[in-house]
Amino acid sequence: MSRGAQLTRLEFFDSLALRWDDEVATPEFLARLEAEVGTFGVGSHERVLDLGCGTGNLTALLLDLVREGRVIGLDISRGMLDRARSKVTEVDRVEWVHADVVSIPLGGSSVDRVICLSTWPHFTDPVGAATEVERVLRPGGHFHILHLDGREVINDLHRGIGEPVGEDRLWPAVEVAGLLEGVGLVVTEVRDEAEGYLITASKGDREGG
Repeated sequence: MSRGAQLTRLEFFDSLALRWDDEVATPEFLARLEAEVGTFGVGSHERVLDLGCGTGNLTALLLDLVREGRVIGLDISRGMLDRARSKVTEVDRVEWVHADVVSIPLGGSSVDRVICLSTWPHFTDPVGAATEVERVLRPGGHFHILHLDGREVINDLHRGIGEPVGEDRLWPAVEVAGLLEGVGLVVTEVRDEAEGYLITASKGDREGG
């Protein structure tokens, strides 16, 4: 991607931060999100990475679940991060990171869980992103790619918006699952339905296994 295109993409997400919660994060959306994440089995002592955290809705939910742990919200958009910081005030247990998903500034095997909510189609290097997820996950850790709408709804939405996200596609879950397995993760759940999309994977109990 050229520098000009990258700036255009960043400008888009920075501007979206100002209206995202009003347009998307409805009470119904947040209730569905809480119900879905509630099935993941998040432990109270976990260190969780919210990958592409946006305005921090998932981060806030995770802070309620990880009472003895820590949540890291990472996003490439400063506008999104600024909005998230203004909403989430539990500064002792949350860390905000401005970075690209292909270069996560965390140590290897340093987080228990990574959750990617509504952002996977926007990653221009999905193999690089998956490789980084595998690197930062501890052995036995879990990775979830979650969308609360079906794949066709999401792809139609992006096409309707047009540039710079008009070509951002959510692949069939079996294809994404194959990509994750290609970087060494073990896929344990695949759901690709009109009502939602979920892939769960884990890292082997031993490094490289």
